[in-house]
Amino acid sequence: MRLLFLSFYYPPDLSAGSFRSVALVRALLDRLPAHAHIELITTLPNRYSTFTSAAPALEEHPRLTVHRVALPAHKSGMVDQSKAFLAYARGAMALCKGKRYDLVYATSSRLMTGSLGALLARRLKAPLYLDIRDIFVDTMKDVLPGKLAWASKPVLVGAGALDAGHRAAGEPGVAGFSAVFPGPLPGARLVVVQQRHRR
Repeated sequence: MRLLFLSFYYPPDLSAGSFRSVALVRALLDRLPAHAHIELITTLPNRYSTFTSAAPALEEHPRLTVHRVALPAHKSGMVDQSKAFLAYARGAMALCKGKRYDLVYATSSRLMTGSLGALLARRLKAPLYLDIRDIFVDTMKDVLPGKLAWASKPVLVGAGALDAGHRAAGEPGVAGFSAVFPGPLPGARLVVVQQRHRR
């Protein structure tokens, strides 16, 4: 069994997305059969332009392979982030070329990672599990002009959500997601994750 795991962030990068992803990878390795293998495609540390941490481009373990795609330098602006994601997408597609997977998992701590997961799942003819975490669908109205924000929602969220056989949504992102897809999609299941914060 081979699982493709897409996460824009992964340790040693600093972000909630990287912490969630490494926790899930550890849990999967504990529960998956001994012959299962996870191939994770992420990026070299890039969350903050002021933070750098050495990390190998290729990290191999008995049941886990981690690929880290190099990104262009950025200053966290929208244009820079778009260029960075395109570099990640191109790197992921190149790494997957000619391979076979039993499942594609994508976590959207970068919203377009869901669309990338959908594209790769279609190319690889593998089921897609989409974890929706990015709340940009809620906040894009504060960043983009009103009409552009409204028109962008189905484009940014839709490709991944429509293809996903299973979708898990973190509670803060559900409102924006439901506004785009108010009803259930045929053949797909939406799991709402109740997030609890320790005090």
